[in-house]
Amino acid sequence: MSNQKYEMRKSDNKDYKKYLEIIALVLTILGGIYSFVAPDKDKTIDVNFSLKAGITEPNQNNNPPPVTNKTTNNNYDLYVKKFSEGQTALASRNYHKAIEAFTETIKLNPADSSSYNNRANAYRNLKNFDAAIADYNKSIELNPNDSNTYANRGLVFNQLFNYDSSIADANKALQITPNHAFAYLVRGLSYAGIGNNQAALNDYNKSIELNPNYADAYYCRGVFYRTAGDMQKAQADIAKAQQLGFVLTQ
Repeated sequence: MSNQKYEMRKSDNKDYKKYLEIIALVLTILGGIYSFVAPDKDKTIDVNFSLKAGITEPNQNNNPPPVTNKTTNNNYDLYVKKFSEGQTALASRNYHKAIEAFTETIKLNPADSSSYNNRANAYRNLKNFDAAIADYNKSIELNPNDSNTYANRGLVFNQLFNYDSSIADANKALQITPNHAFAYLVRGLSYAGIGNNQAALNDYNKSIELNPNYADAYYCRGVFYRTAGDMQKAQADIAKAQQLGFVLTQ
């Protein structure tokens, strides 16, 4: 990797605000897609940026947790069924159905941190950030050692432009799981948000190092390079993201 420094500043980069808008929206949820419309096509890149994009989050465990003493044996089969329905709904971007399913699993197993985390992911994609944060908080209360929940909550803070809290949550996720590629991506987005662009690039690089097939990390780094004016690297990263399955739609 080149030692070139990327020192974008609000005062001298006319695309900086546009970049912040992109990184605030190029986000991910467990099993789902966060849609956004990016800036108009840049004629210097063979990629149409008028698109809807989604970043998928690796390293998440969607399996229902073991039955607890608050879930009766009679209800366990229903609990597993509803949990599976919630997973399917998230994967198909049917977030309202996902919320319904995970609300049922929470009723059946109130100590289930995974259901709170998953329901929060659905709320986040519906931009109900208050409900998402409340569910992430409850999930962390029930299981304070789940790195995924910290990373997910950090992503919401990023969307709310609360970059310091986002970085703190990403740091906590990495403290628990040092090889958490998604946490590095979240932290990179928030470092970029506060203008610490070299740290952002370092985190994008680390995310890709940990998961060389992480299409979304390539895309985020490509957007970073594009805004920094390094069009050759931007084009290469975005092409790599597409090669790995990152879908761009008109």
